[in-house]
Amino acid sequence: MSKKQFTKLNELMEDDPSDDDLVEAVTELAWANDPTNRTVSTRFSKMKKYLMENFAVSEKTLKRLKPNSEITEKILMENADRRNSKTEIQFTPETIESLLSLRDSDSPFERAIYLQTVSGRRISEIFENDIRIDNKNPKQVKMRLNKKADNSKFENVGLLKDDDLTGKEFKQMVTHLRSSVKGMSLSDFNKRVNRHLKRLHKSLTSHNLRALYGVWKYHTDNPDKQIMTGFISKVLNHAEGSDAGINYSQMRLATGAEPGAEPGAEPPETSE
Repeated sequence: MSKKQFTKLNELMEDDPSDDDLVEAVTELAWANDPTNRTVSTRFSKMKKYLMENFAVSEKTLKRLKPNSEITEKILMENADRRNSKTEIQFTPETIESLLSLRDSDSPFERAIYLQTVSGRRISEIFENDIRIDNKNPKQVKMRLNKKADNSKFENVGLLKDDDLTGKEFKQMVTHLRSSVKGMSLSDFNKRVNRHLKRLHKSLTSHNLRALYGVWKYHTDNPDKQIMTGFISKVLNHAEGSDAGINYSQMRLATGAEPGAEPGAEPPETSE
C-alpha cells in the first residue's frame, strides 16, 4: 500500500461514509491498477488494519473488507502449490555456529543476522517492535509480534540455548542495532541484511533464518518430542491450531554433512 492510497482512505473517512460506501471504496482501492490476487488480499488486509487502528469502524463492517471467496480459494491453492514445489535447504551444526559467531561483528547487518538466528524473529520485528525483559526467565524475552490478531500483546520468545546470550543482553543488542541504522527504511535494511547473508551462506535469506531457528530448536531443544510442524508453529508464535509450521519444513538438518558445509550441500557419500 502506498501513502497515496492511505491518504485516499483518510479523505474518505473525513466525509463520514456509510458502511456500504466504505466497503465499495476499499474494494476499489484493493483492485486498482490490475493487481494479482495476492496483492488484492494484502491490500484488503492492510486497509482493514489501518481502519481498525485509526477509525471507529464497526466489527461487522470490518469483516466485509475482504476479497471474495473465489479469490481466497485461488490464493490457498497457490500457497499449496508453492509449498509443494519448494526444494530442501540443508544446513549443518557448523552453519548455526558460523551464524552465532556474528554476535561480535562490527557490521550492524551481520549482528542482525545473529539476532534473527538466536531468536527466530522476523527482520521487521528486530527492526522496530517493542521488547521487554523477562526477569523470571533469563533465556527469554517478551515482544510484540507481527501477524497477530492482537499485536498489542507481548509474546514469549525463547533464545537458542546454544548461545549464552540472555534476554537482557538481547534487548541491549537490539537497541544498539536500531541506533546504528537509524534513518534507514525497513526495506533498505532488509536488503542489506540479505546481501551480507548471501556472502556467508548463499542458500539462505533473512526469512529462512526463522525456519533455521525452528528446525534447529526442534532437534536440540524439544524435551516433549513434539512433531516438527506443531513444534515450529509453537516456537515461532503462530496462532494456536495453525498449520503454518509446514511452510518452514523445507529446512533440513544434514547431520552427516562435512564441517563448514554450505546450506544446500549434499551430505558426503559413505563407503559401505
